[in-house]
Amino acid sequence: MLFRPASPGSKIIYWVSFMSGKIAGGGIGWSSTVIRGARRRRGSASCCTDIVETAITDFSIPAEDIDNGEAFGDTFTIIPPPSNSPAPFSYSSSDTSIATVDGTTVTILQAGTVTITATQPAYSNYKDGVATFSFTVNKKTPTITNFSIPNQSYATGTFTLPAPTSNSAGAFTYTSSNDSIATVAGSTVTIVQTGTVTITATQAATNNYFAGSTTASFTINPSTPTITNFSIANQTYSSGGTFTITDPSSNSPGAFSYTSSATSVATVAGSVVTMLQAGAVTITATQAATTNYLAGSATASFTIALPPSTTVVYTYTGADQTVTPPAGTTSMLVQAWGAGGASRGLGTIGAFTRNPISSFSGGGGGYTSATFNITPSQQPIVVIVGEGGATSTADGLQTPASYGGGGGVSIGQTNWRTASGGGRSAVRLSGGTDDIITAGGGGGGGTVGGYIGGRVGGSGGGLIGGTSPGINEDGTTNSTTEFAGGGTQSAGGSGSGNINSDFTISGPGSKYQGGTGNNAAGSGGGGGYYGGGASTVGGAGGGSGYTAGTAISPLTMNGDSSGTVANPGALPTGYSSSNVGSGGAGVSGLSGTGARISSVIGNVGQNGLVVITYYT
Repeated sequence: MLFRPASPGSKIIYWVSFMSGKIAGGGIGWSSTVIRGARRRRGSASCCTDIVETAITDFSIPAEDIDNGEAFGDTFTIIPPPSNSPAPFSYSSSDTSIATVDGTTVTILQAGTVTITATQPAYSNYKDGVATFSFTVNKKTPTITNFSIPNQSYATGTFTLPAPTSNSAGAFTYTSSNDSIATVAGSTVTIVQTGTVTITATQAATNNYFAGSTTASFTINPSTPTITNFSIANQTYSSGGTFTITDPSSNSPGAFSYTSSATSVATVAGSVVTMLQAGAVTITATQAATTNYLAGSATASFTIALPPSTTVVYTYTGADQTVTPPAGTTSMLVQAWGAGGASRGLGTIGAFTRNPISSFSGGGGGYTSATFNITPSQQPIVVIVGEGGATSTADGLQTPASYGGGGGVSIGQTNWRTASGGGRSAVRLSGGTDDIITAGGGGGGGTVGGYIGGRVGGSGGGLIGGTSPGINEDGTTNSTTEFAGGGTQSAGGSGSGNINSDFTISGPGSKYQGGTGNNAAGSGGGGGYYGGGASTVGGAGGGSGYTAGTAISPLTMNGDSSGTVANPGALPTGYSSSNVGSGGAGVSGLSGTGARISSVIGNVGQNGLVVITYYT
């Protein structure tokens, strides 16, 4: 509809109304545009041109462009709004710290509210036009990554937390889930005890980012303790002597316990060491595990030396030797060698067509050593040094028992020779009737040839004295009756006879006494704690060695059941295995069918020996 002015010559304003159609809800919507015109002046040659007001509508920016969840610095493009003017648009920002505009590109810089102005210049008969749209850039949730804490050892004490990675510049603060395990001050963690704990890293809010947080859990494990300053000074032995161990230094509060590597040298009860004898020992200090520390250990080695000493050598005298140790003696090391058994001689016998005639050596004496504590009330002591076995010097002669319990031969027979066993060597305490240490003597040697032959006499020593199996005429071993047994810790060795029953069985051994040989070429058993059995034709058994329960280890007890023994003891200067404890060497006679030309004398066994070192 057009409205015309009432008076001529005035400015003409036309109001044009358009029905724009239905709107939602069934109503009618309207929009209007003012068109301004100028009336042609009176007398003008041309008609006037009306100036049109620019109409810009629907200027807006989609929300997903404004806050697309991406980082600040992202951009989006403005879509030009509808306009009745064909003029190009230009855009500007009300706050370039929040958003900038370059052409149609908007760059979001930070959170805040900003207005974008769309400007359309005048063009042809259109006036310039302006439209605005305001929007808010919201804060973002920070992205916090790379926050992890490696497991720690309790001994670490303190450590610095690694800062997480974040797209926000907000400062981080840290808290512990359990202050009894670990505390946090700033970024420094202080370990309190073992366990698992969670550290929360909280990032403060900024202009552009909300506050955020992340967590990292780690475990504090027990540490290996550091044990130092553990040493034990060398000691001098004294009977019943003790000393107290000083605990090592350690960063763990765990209790210490102690063990000895050689309980025969020193024992430990609690922290008190009891010295038993001279020697080297290692003490292990074991520290118990605690909440914060694993179990640990350290060792300390030391030597227990014997005090000043006096060494005395005791040789065979044929009688008990009563000895008073040096004044102040508290202990003594006893080394004893038993005496060797003798070998038989060869008698004058008629021609033989079977075997050569020869004799075997007597058994060697055993060796025993041990250390004993000794008090004044146990003094003086009695020393027994064994006598070497004897051999008959003529046919048919008996051989006497040897001093120290070596068995003799009670019956001789024409044309045969006999041999006795070696005596034991021993020590007894004052007033005692039992040995506290015994080295067994060797048995007498056997003969081979004619009838059934024997073997080397059994050696003395060992828990069981040596045995001497017989040999038949064909060289095979006879293990029935011609087998003299060695003494044991509880009984004497058995005596032997021969399978032809030509001779009676010889006597068994007994405590401290070797068996007695019977008839023909008999041999006596070696003396010992229990003596070896005697033999009628073969070799005799050896006596056993012994140490009393009061002996202090280490003790040595040697013997060889094969009938030979290498003297194992450390003999003093001037003595050797050739003149201490060796069995008498065997002898040989003619063989074949010829008659004996003459008798052959056997060899005696070597005497024993006792060496005592007294410690004050």
